[in-house]
Amino acid sequence: MKEFLLSLPEGKEPADFTSVEFEHPKGKPVTFFCSESELLELHYHSPRIGDYSSFVTDEDQTTIQTYGILKATPFDARLILLAQLEKIKDEKKSASIAELKMPKRIKTVALSLSTEKLEEMFNLSDKEAKRIEIDEKKLFENLDKRLKNVQEAILKQKIMDDSNKDKLKRYSARVICDALPKSTTKAYEKHLGIEQTAARIEAKENEPPTKRSRLDEAPTEDYSNGTPLKAMAEVKLTKKEADLKKASVGTKSIMSFFTPKKKN
Repeated sequence: MKEFLLSLPEGKEPADFTSVEFEHPKGKPVTFFCSESELLELHYHSPRIGDYSSFVTDEDQTTIQTYGILKATPFDARLILLAQLEKIKDEKKSASIAELKMPKRIKTVALSLSTEKLEEMFNLSDKEAKRIEIDEKKLFENLDKRLKNVQEAILKQKIMDDSNKDKLKRYSARVICDALPKSTTKAYEKHLGIEQTAARIEAKENEPPTKRSRLDEAPTEDYSNGTPLKAMAEVKLTKKEADLKKASVGTKSIMSFFTPKKKN
């Protein structure tokens, strides 16, 4: 195992959390830290490649390629529930949290959510059983609030000005959609009137691993502190690093700075 520095939110103790590998809403394998009622997503920063919000899983092993800093940041368990509902929507419209296919620790966190929190994004046909159903109106209202908060943060930190409101909306939407299932991303961008962005993201994901990123296809700022990220086109990547970069598409952290380890 490689050495690393782990950063947890203030007041949290590593002993309270267990690491669990599961699918990110975007479909990529990632590592979460789970307590009884909280979900943290592990992120890391590679000095050569930049910021990534997911580990790479290869042959049942989760690996990091370089030394650095690991950071665990809060992740909304409701987004995992949303992704699971999207998977079964052709079979049934609703499901209780208990019957959704998730690791036990993540399911425990989801079951700890109050009915009030669940109703901010879903319909609850059975509150006691916590039977949830996707409600697009509630979901988009919730995402609109998040979008507004991101826009305010971008302007406050002077990452960009508000003279180009369309560009501000697109950048902010990209941050929000990084944690959403692909189908929800497309629907939400259509709701915002920027659905063509989804096509660009899909095209980017289908690019060969060694193809260099176009700088106009994605934001190059870390919205948490206003620090520009290193332009990918300036770095010549090895095949392993290129695969690592491709695996992180759609899950860029809003507040990342991380490191390497190999987890057995």
